[in-house]
Amino acid sequence: MKKSYIIFFLLTLFIIIFTLPAFAQFVRVTSEFANIMLMPNTESIIISKAFENDIFEYGGEENGWIKINMFSGDYRYIHPNLVKVINYGISAPFSDDICQSLMKRLEEAEDRSLVESDNKYPLSNSENMEKNNEYQRMLLDRYILEIFHEFNLQPAIYQIAVSRCIEGSKVRLGKDQQ
Repeated sequence: MKKSYIIFFLLTLFIIIFTLPAFAQFVRVTSEFANIMLMPNTESIIISKAFENDIFEYGGEENGWIKINMFSGDYRYIHPNLVKVINYGISAPFSDDICQSLMKRLEEAEDRSLVESDNKYPLSNSENMEKNNEYQRMLLDRYILEIFHEFNLQPAIYQIAVSRCIEGSKVRLGKDQQ
């Protein structure tokens, strides 16, 4: 009986160890900085700069470049010589105290990207609408990355941070109402 528990435990441990990397992969910037590009080539528009040890969600490879999932939901690209694909998870440590200021700054980034994209591509025709939307998402990625650097947060925890802040504010509202 004891032997079967040991075998079960070891088998479970083996499965966990060798299947965890399949759940999520990330990209860690290994150079001092790396340009985040709109398209997978050196002639593309630079969206923003990532700094050493920034971690992003890995989205695969395209034309020899590493795809990363950005805040807008769009993929952006980093040269593979500047990053390392990692298979281990990341933690999302940050204080609930920063939620209010983080959410305010994220809202400001969204407003700023909308205003600037409207100024560059006024919504006067369908061609401008498409350019406006793409430019707005590009600016949003740039501004949110700047905010995450400002708060010393890893870009890969964006969804976790926003969810935690939203949930935390709901909990606080519920307590205030009682």
